[in-house]
Amino acid sequence: MLLKDTYYKNSNNEVYYYSAGTFLKYIKEGLIEISKEEADSLLFSFEDYKQNKLNEIDYKKDEEMTKDVEYKGFKFQNRDSDRNLLTSTVVLYSAIGEVPKGFVWISSDNKQIPMSLNELVELGAIMGSRVNEITLKARFFKDAVLAAKSKEEIDQIEWVE
Repeated sequence: MLLKDTYYKNSNNEVYYYSAGTFLKYIKEGLIEISKEEADSLLFSFEDYKQNKLNEIDYKKDEEMTKDVEYKGFKFQNRDSDRNLLTSTVVLYSAIGEVPKGFVWISSDNKQIPMSLNELVELGAIMGSRVNEITLKARFFKDAVLAAKSKEEIDQIEWVE
């Protein structure tokens, strides 16, 4: 019985997959055990491989973009909805020149943080800078993937903090 998920190939480089628990008598004769990486390289074209890496970069970009930002010792959520709400709030209160007396913004840990209009603008600038930084970083990695000439080059491209 197989103890782990296992990949095999035949003499024509056709890939076979058997899950853990498969009895050996059910494994086709003449197959050669291979690594998952080799199976992937046989199953996916170079363009598929590139697209997969581009998708990984997009996922990481989205994940990084929504991480909390810090302002004046407090952490604030930085999702699209948070940025949109902050932008709307700044636009609204900019029209009257100030926030209402006692105005607060909620931190990531649900504390009510008193904020002036200028502080809301500064928080928005930090959020915007974070989005721009992450977008440019993702573009850098995507350009490297698109320029890669081999799977090995693509494998060397990793999102670094």
